[in-house]
Amino acid sequence: LIDDAFYLLLKCARRAAASRSSQCLCNVLSNINQLLVSDVKAAVQRRLRGSVQRLLSGLTAEDAELEAGPGRGGAEDGDREKSGQRSMQEAAAALNNLDVCADYIQKLRRELERTTQGIPHATSDKDRIRSCLGDLGKTAGDYRALSTSALEAVARGIIPRLRSNLDILTGVGYELSESDYSAYEAEDPWAQRVLASLEECSAWLQPVLTQANYDSIVHLVIDAIVGRIEAVLMQKRFNQLGALQLDKEVRGLVSQSSSLTERTVRDKFARLSQISTILNLDSPAEIHDYWGENSGTVHWRLTGREAKQVLRLRRDFSPDDIELLAL
Repeated sequence: LIDDAFYLLLKCARRAAASRSSQCLCNVLSNINQLLVSDVKAAVQRRLRGSVQRLLSGLTAEDAELEAGPGRGGAEDGDREKSGQRSMQEAAAALNNLDVCADYIQKLRRELERTTQGIPHATSDKDRIRSCLGDLGKTAGDYRALSTSALEAVARGIIPRLRSNLDILTGVGYELSESDYSAYEAEDPWAQRVLASLEECSAWLQPVLTQANYDSIVHLVIDAIVGRIEAVLMQKRFNQLGALQLDKEVRGLVSQSSSLTERTVRDKFARLSQISTILNLDSPAEIHDYWGENSGTVHWRLTGREAKQVLRLRRDFSPDDIELLAL
C-alpha cells in the first residue's frame, strides 16, 4: 500500500514539474497533499486500529509459552501460535506504515524542491510552489505525531513487564559494609534483572519494527526506567561503599542499554550519572571542582538545589557544610 501509493504520487509530481507550468505543478501538489490527508491516512489508520493491543498481546503470549515450557500442547497450539505471530506482525506493520509514510512525505518534498529549483519561475509562482511544498511538510508532521502517539502507547504497555524487577530497588540498601559490598559485587541485586527484562522486550520488538520505531520505543522505555530509579534513589541513604556500588550499577545500565539501540542513550542517563558522581565525592566542598566555571564540558542537568539534595543522601556528610555551599 505505502510503497505503491508513494511511487504513483512521486511519478505524478515529477510529470507535473516537467510541464514547467507552476499552475499545473501547484494543482498536482495540492491533490497529492489532499490524498495523503484523506485516502492514504484513512487506509493507514484503519490498519492501525487495535494494533498496539495486538502487538502487546504477542508479548504476553510469548511469556505464556516460556512459562509452559517445551513439549506442551499440540497441533492446535501450533496453529494458535502461528496465528498470534501473524497478528503481531500485522500490528507491527501498521505501526511501521506511519513511520514510513512520514519519512516518504519528507523525501517527496525534498525531491520536488530539488526538481523545481532548476526550473525558471516567476517570484510569485515560486512562492506558491513553496507554500504547496510547505503543506506536505505539515502533513508529514501529522503522520509523525500519530506515530509517536502509537509508540508511546506501546512503551506504556511494556513498562509493567519491568516493574517487578524495578521494584526490587525499593528494598535495596546503600549503607553498605565491606561484606555487603562484596555480596553485591558477586550478585547484582537489581540492575541486571532490569536489563534482562529490557533485553527480552528488545529481542521481541526489533525483528518486526522499523529501526526508527524500535529505537523510539526503547528510548521511551528507558526514560520511564530512569525516572523510576531516580525517584527511588532520592529516598535512600548512602555511605561511601554504597555510592561506589551505585556508580557500578549506573555504568552497567548505560553500557548495556547502549548495545540495544543505534541511538545514543547517554543523555537519558545524564541525571542519574550526575547523581552518582555527586554521591561519590569525598566531601561536599569537592563539588566546586566540577560545578560552575569548573564544569568544563559537563552540562549539569541538576539544579543547585537538587545537587544539595543529593549530597544530603550521604549520611557521613555534614548538613551544615552542604548548606554553606554556593551552587
